[in-house]
Amino acid sequence: MYIPALFKLTDSEAIREFVNGNGFGILISSVNGKFWATHVPMLLTKDKDQKDILTGHLSKANLQWKEFEKSEEVMVVFTGNHSYISSSWYDHENVPTWNYLAVHVYGTIQIIEGAELKEELARMVNKYESGLPNPVSVETMTESFVQKEMKGIVGFRISISEIQAAQKLSQNRDDKNYLRIIEGLENKGDPDSLEMAGIMKEKRQINIEKINIREVTHKDIYHLQKIGRDTFYETFSGENTEENMQKYLDERFSLEKLTAELNNPDSQFYFAELNNKVIGYLKLNFGPSQTELKDNKALEIERIYILKEFQGRRVGQLLYEKAIQTAIQADAEYVWLGVWENNPRAINFYKKNGFIEFDKHIFKLGDDEQTDLMMKLEIKR
Repeated sequence: MYIPALFKLTDSEAIREFVNGNGFGILISSVNGKFWATHVPMLLTKDKDQKDILTGHLSKANLQWKEFEKSEEVMVVFTGNHSYISSSWYDHENVPTWNYLAVHVYGTIQIIEGAELKEELARMVNKYESGLPNPVSVETMTESFVQKEMKGIVGFRISISEIQAAQKLSQNRDDKNYLRIIEGLENKGDPDSLEMAGIMKEKRQINIEKINIREVTHKDIYHLQKIGRDTFYETFSGENTEENMQKYLDERFSLEKLTAELNNPDSQFYFAELNNKVIGYLKLNFGPSQTELKDNKALEIERIYILKEFQGRRVGQLLYEKAIQTAIQADAEYVWLGVWENNPRAINFYKKNGFIEFDKHIFKLGDDEQTDLMMKLEIKR
């Protein structure tokens, strides 16, 4: 199989672990001059000479086994997790791609019978029954039953001549885009995407501890105004007129308004800083300071905004975790927020973290009405 050098897996132990974890493979050979493929579980083990072999069995009604003696070589394909990678997750123009893990095994195949086949069946059953509450085993079955069932199958052993393994996990991306891909996969939220995100995290450990979360004070007022204006403009300017944007920024991010909000004991601001640079911020509201619900048992996340150049580096997740920690410390029963309906990235982020939509509300940006989706998360202790 074609494998670019960067994506080639050569670690024999890693390959063995992969095959053992993804043992339901595809056995490919030739039958009557045509390719024939059978989906079947196999075991990677060693023969008496400590050479790697694959063992398995198929139905006697399957014609494939009748041509085993004529096959100079067979191929087995094992596939693992795979996920679509959207180029919208990068910080530059590119094309979409696919991440995946796969192993191809080549070798010569022989039929196994009698005691050797029974041993293969016992190992196969023991492997997949392990951990079940009431495991069965070939050893505990009656001999007459086992011999009867063995008449309906054909066992095989593949002496391995070559193994080719690929793990395409965005190794060609820098740390920033690597993290953006992980965040994109997590925001998709389906099991395959989440598994791929987990695999990528294990393969490349990226230091995010340098991002510092701290509470904003009055001394930070000018930094707060700048990060507030910059991030709001980045988020909304593409869908709104310059006049409406400037009007909103002048009203909502004036020094007077921000000072009043900092003086409010029921509101809190937090900065996300990287190397002493403010790259995002969080605003929380309690009780009467909440923009909608005014529920003393709730906490509102009014704003989580990150500069675009730092999105995809888990900054938003760190600010979100700070909000949840604050809610728990305040004994809040739930957290709620409003998110712009035209911001799918943010909507998916909150859905990934367990928020559900419960209402909508209108806010005005200049003279234009905008719709926020209202979302809620019950705090579990």
